[in-house]
Amino acid sequence: MKTYIDKVRALVQSQAAPKVFVETYGCQQNEADSERIVGMAVKMGYGRTDT
Repeated sequence: MKTYIDKVRALVQSQAAPKVFVETYGCQQNEADSERIVGMAVKMGYGRTDT
């Protein structure tokens, strides 16, 4: 997984920084999963947005 994250980060840094938005519905586990996904995206170089 780390190799994939490094490759995506290098690609993202060579272009305008993309943003990620995750809207979560449902239980606490869904919220935890969403935070994990956002964390992975941020490690890859994505910025977080609220909309």
